[in-house]
Amino acid sequence: MSRSEISPRIERIVLLTLDSLCAAAAVPILVEQLQGRIAAICLSRRFGGKYGSVWAQARKNYRRSGWAFLIYTTLQFIVFYPMSFLAQLVNRLRGRPSSLLPLRQLAHRHGIPIFSTRDPNSDGIVDRIRALKPDLIIICYFDHVVRRQLIEIPRFGVINIHPGLLPDNRGPVPNIWAVIDGSDQVGASVHYVDGETLDTGPVLKLESLKRDPGDSVLSLDCRLLSLGARMTIDVIADIESGSARAVPQDPGAGQYHSFPTREDLRRFSNRGGRLYRFSDFVCQFFDQNPD
Repeated sequence: MSRSEISPRIERIVLLTLDSLCAAAAVPILVEQLQGRIAAICLSRRFGGKYGSVWAQARKNYRRSGWAFLIYTTLQFIVFYPMSFLAQLVNRLRGRPSSLLPLRQLAHRHGIPIFSTRDPNSDGIVDRIRALKPDLIIICYFDHVVRRQLIEIPRFGVINIHPGLLPDNRGPVPNIWAVIDGSDQVGASVHYVDGETLDTGPVLKLESLKRDPGDSVLSLDCRLLSLGARMTIDVIADIESGSARAVPQDPGAGQYHSFPTREDLRRFSNRGGRLYRFSDFVCQFFDQNPD
């Protein structure tokens, strides 16, 4: 059956994500705008299993990338939790809502089923997602390659929110490489996942912004993933109306960048880059419009 013969309404969505500061900035946008349509959230279990314990991953990050990168990831994935708890207490006293919540808490607040896995491509998880009968799968800050058996489940496919401009900056930390490459533009891309390679699928929507040299990577990550979430709402509307246009990426353009080495981050620093500022981190929790 061709897509033109399928009812265009997207009723059931499964979200694949990773509990973290950046996801906590973006996922509430999807939850609020897609109320009643998110059938489940599948969280990656970042620590344990083949990826190693918290300490094993910390040692690996330090050895490869140094102290600054270790602090950057620690703020994202570990300090985020106690800071969210503290911010909820403070915001309650101030009479203000807390917008950045751990994703399990957010899901429970909205009545969305949530489960976690160390391997989204395992038979058990694939069967669980297939049983949900999703029309669409959205990937938002997820740390696994999605394999063919998962890609083929939803009738409208799988889309990924990438906090960088494609095809220029593929990979997990595009805003670090935007600084290293001397780019004055950053942005977000929403693209189809149509194979088992990272960030290579046809682009549905792309928006660019001028990079402020004073921005830290941490603040850019949150801002651009949130932008990507808002773009995704538009993409879903375009898919439903039949007006979505997916533009294939030029396979010869751009480059995939992995996590930076210490030498890469020396180049980053020489360009005036900052991975984080503690003020940026705190503002995500207390300023209702931090960006």
